[in-house]
Amino acid sequence: MEPNLEPPETKPLKLKRDTLLSTSAFKFSLRRYATADLAAAAPELERAFATAPAAAAAGLKARAWPALPATGSAGAAEAFTSYFGLLRGCYVAIATGGGGSGAHAKESSAAAAQLAAAAKAATALAEAAPELDLRGMLGADGGAPEGGAAGAVGAAAAALAAAAYTTGRLQFPGAAAAALAKGVGALPSPPPGFTAAAVHAAAAVAVLASPPPPGAARASPDTRWVAASQAGVSLVHIVAQP
Repeated sequence: MEPNLEPPETKPLKLKRDTLLSTSAFKFSLRRYATADLAAAAPELERAFATAPAAAAAGLKARAWPALPATGSAGAAEAFTSYFGLLRGCYVAIATGGGGSGAHAKESSAAAAQLAAAAKAATALAEAAPELDLRGMLGADGGAPEGGAAGAVGAAAAALAAAAYTTGRLQFPGAAAAALAKGVGALPSPPPGFTAAAVHAAAAVAVLASPPPPGAARASPDTRWVAASQAGVSLVHIVAQP
């Protein structure tokens, strides 16, 4: 029986075991249990997906990807790692199944390698910026996100806006920007034009234009411009590096 992938009804990602997960029969759903169950069930799911890996990969992208929690604070690191791991298993099965051409197997192996790197990048990004929407940095196949560089800058600015008010007063989130820039360096296929310098530019956008988090007072324009000016210092440092 081919994998039966049902559309999600609620978030966060949930798993229901309606039947025994095996290579002959299982139902992958997103309804009952916590995200951690996806990681726990991964070995059985990988074995089951091996019977129809191409269909399983398509189903994961269409059904599981939209249901993943977006931010690290909502459990995205574990959910994205599990998702990319399962999808990687599909491509490994395709590459080693012997049913396609040599070129197809090579493409599937490359896709599997990209997904392995994407899983590590998702963890690094979630740790660097817990409020970062990981879909702004990664696509469903572990490559560049749908929103491109503009979407990545927007996601970074939104995450760094929260970091700018961690002390209760607006400050340039230099440490958070540096950590996020390092995480961006781990992306297997970053959006074209989205670099470490773009992360620090996003931090400037965050202090200038992003609203403060709930409970924090919006800083005056002068204060915001002074904080944003610190981005120049960071950018000069980045440009000066060999």
